[in-house]
Amino acid sequence: MPDPSPLTFGLPLQQAGGGMSSIFLVVVMGFIFYFFLWKPQSDERKRHGELVAGLKKGDKIVSEGGICGSVVEVREDRVVVEVSKGTRMTLLKESVDRLEDAKTSQDKKGA
Repeated sequence: MPDPSPLTFGLPLQQAGGGMSSIFLVVVMGFIFYFFLWKPQSDERKRHGELVAGLKKGDKIVSEGGICGSVVEVREDRVVVEVSKGTRMTLLKESVDRLEDAKTSQDKKGA
């Protein structure tokens, strides 16, 4: 019985074609990365960019910090929001999280 090579520690050498399965695994991991991480983040960035670009006077917004109000003025990189009668705040456009939809407004009025 031949003495096992000290480099393989007595384990059998890798079978032929093992490199092809490694390439396949890398490709599969690439697809997983794209569809579960990169694509959804890219779609969300695009949606937020469209939201910020489409802000106009009268829109009811919710900021990332939870501030709700109505847009009074739109500037280049900021919006002025009226949060209560006579109280205005200036927010960065990027901090606007979403538009407050009509259903949410009606729920608040009914409560």
